[in-house]
Amino acid sequence: MMRLLYLVFARSLLTACILFAVENTQEVAVGLFPLPGKQAMPLWFLWLCTLFAGLVLGFVVTWVTGSRTRGRMREANRTARWQETEIRQLESRAAKAEAQVAELKKAAEQQPEDPHPGLAPPAGNGAAQIAAKPS
Repeated sequence: MMRLLYLVFARSLLTACILFAVENTQEVAVGLFPLPGKQAMPLWFLWLCTLFAGLVLGFVVTWVTGSRTRGRMREANRTARWQETEIRQLESRAAKAEAQVAELKKAAEQQPEDPHPGLAPPAGNGAAQIAAKPS
């Protein structure tokens, strides 16, 4: 729908421009202030040059005023790339830490359970210490 509307508008504008150029072929004298003399040219050509100059000026003004936005966009892209790198590094560190935890859990499961939790194991030969105790 928008494309059709655009085509209708563009063709209407083009038709109006062609009709203006055909109907306004009389010569006009154009003089620029600092330059001496005047230049004769068709009215449609003067109108077309004015339109082109306006388009170029509008483009330049838009480009200059958009430079701040483009700078912010570049900075945001740099920040996003840095954050993506940081995320990858942190994910890698987290995966390594998880692997170490799994390894430690596996090692803890393989050790025999202490039959007397909370008691320190006897130093040296326990049977010899019991026999040597005075009663």
